[in-house]
Amino acid sequence: MKQEKKWPKFIELYYYEEDSGSIMGFSGFMNNVAMIMDVLSRYKITEPNLLRWMVNDTLLDNEGISKMFVLYEKYRKGNES
Repeated sequence: MKQEKKWPKFIELYYYEEDSGSIMGFSGFMNNVAMIMDVLSRYKITEPNLLRWMVNDTLLDNEGISKMFVLYEKYRKGNES
C-alpha cells in the first residue's frame, strides 16, 4: 500500500479581497500547519471570502474547509495569549 507523504504540501488558495474588490490567489509549498495558518492570517482569508482551496491538486470540499477554519480559530486564539 502506498503511503501518502504528509509534508510538504502544495496549496492553492483563491479568495475575494474586500479592500480591492479583486479575486486574489496564493500558492506555495507548506512545511506544516502553522505555515498555512500564517498565510490565512497574513492575507486576511476567511471562510466567507474563500473561493477555492486545493491541497496537492485535490479540491477541498466544504467540510474540509470548515475543519481548517476551526483549526485556524484555535491557532489564532492560542497566539493572542
